[in-house]
Order: sequence, then structure tokens, then C-alpha cells
Amino acid sequence: MGRQMSERAEFHVMGQPYDAAPLHYTASGLDYVYLVNGFSIENDPDYGRIVTIDSADDLHKAIGLHIITQERPLAGAEFRFLRKQMKLTQKELAADYFGGADVQTKGQKNSSSIRSTDADAFCTLAHPI
Repeated sequence: MGRQMSERAEFHVMGQPYDAAPLHYTASGLDYVYLVNGFSIENDPDYGRIVTIDSADDLHKAIGLHIITQERPLAGAEFRFLRKQMKLTQKELAADYFGGADVQTKGQKNSSSIRSTDADAFCTLAHPI
């Protein structure tokens, strides 16, 4: 998946006990997200392992807040996660925030980081996700 984006980040639902084994939450597209509660796992004979997240929207907001408060450049997958949470296509984001598709596409595809005045402004705008 390229360079490691961050140290392991654990997320939990307040007021719930921690699960015995944290869940590596890969559906976010981020390799460092682990859930310590707020999920259930069921083994279905027809479909196999089924994972249910108690409040996926709240989890995604917490992940977004975690991303934009980091004191390091954004990784491409983090940039993509924020864009998707804002329900923007690559083209829409590029036009609205960067004045063209080239900057945004490079930010998501490269394993290198993206951080500029424009990217910082984007993070500020992404905060309400």
C-alpha cells in the first residue's frame, strides 16, 4: 500500500467495554485504523464472516478528525478518504479547491505526501465531515 501513513490509531465508542481482540478496519482504505469496540462479528454459514459497525458515520467522522489534526503531511489514501467523506469526485474537488484535476489526482495516486496551503485549506474545509 506504499509508505505507512501513521502509527496505529485505535477508535472506540465511549461507554462500551473494549473487545478482547481489536478489529483491523480496512474498509476505510487506511492501513492504520483499528476498532477496539463498536462492532460485532457474525459467522454466517452462507456468507462467511460478517462484520457490522455500530455507527459507521460517527466512526468516519472520528477518523476524519484524526487525519486533519495530525502534524504531518497527508498520505494519498488519507486525502482520498477525506474526499469521499465529503462526497466529492476527484474532478469536483480539484475544480472547487485546487483549480484543476492535476493537483488532486497526484495527491491521491502518489505514495508521497501532499500538503500545501491549498491542501491545508482543504483539511480545514473537511473538518465538518
